[in-house]
Amino acid sequence: MSYTRDMSQTLERPKAHGEVLAHLEGQVTNLLRELDEKERIDAPDEEVVWTLATKEVPQAVEVATEAVDLDTTKKLTWLVASLSEALRLERGTPQRYDGVMMSLEGIREVLTNFREGPGVWAGKDDHELVVWLLQTLPGIPQKQIAGLLGVSPKTVYRWQESGGAGDHNDRLRSLAAVVAQLRFSMTPTGIVSWLHQPQGDKKTPLQRLSSPDGMASVIRSAMELRGA
Repeated sequence: MSYTRDMSQTLERPKAHGEVLAHLEGQVTNLLRELDEKERIDAPDEEVVWTLATKEVPQAVEVATEAVDLDTTKKLTWLVASLSEALRLERGTPQRYDGVMMSLEGIREVLTNFREGPGVWAGKDDHELVVWLLQTLPGIPQKQIAGLLGVSPKTVYRWQESGGAGDHNDRLRSLAAVVAQLRFSMTPTGIVSWLHQPQGDKKTPLQRLSSPDGMASVIRSAMELRGA
């Protein structure tokens, strides 16, 4: 598989993941409706809820992480822990039922919010992304930003005016995805320095952005720096 095709698939993940989470949102909504009518959690329902707590929602956490939506990641992580805790309460008690319902309602709300507004970079076109990068990295010369993108300052200016990144679209989006995380824990100068700093594998984060797997690892590193 070529890099362009592979990276393209990587960068389409937010859209695909949005569809996955929308499906899960529907499952949770239907389950809430059924449990509300029964006013109890019977054995079949308990199995469904446990599957959500141990498989479906944890997978959604991974989805949100890859889509660079830290808020969704943190909220779902907390809610799945709350759901698991509620399930461990004594069967047949109001506390167990209420705890499960409250956790499921919270999960449904988070999934709805994700569907209505995924990662900051996912839905933007080339023009919007370049403008966003320039605004997010104030004080960084356009020449340096051009270097991060592997193009000339004139090209960045052209993209800023009308978009058209073409073959460089993957690089633009991967850089924006990383900056979207680093902006919470570093200054603009710090971000640029970090991108050029060799890591454990002797490669800089900027070099690692040249492959889909590298992009994912850089995003994870950026999230760790933020404390996610």
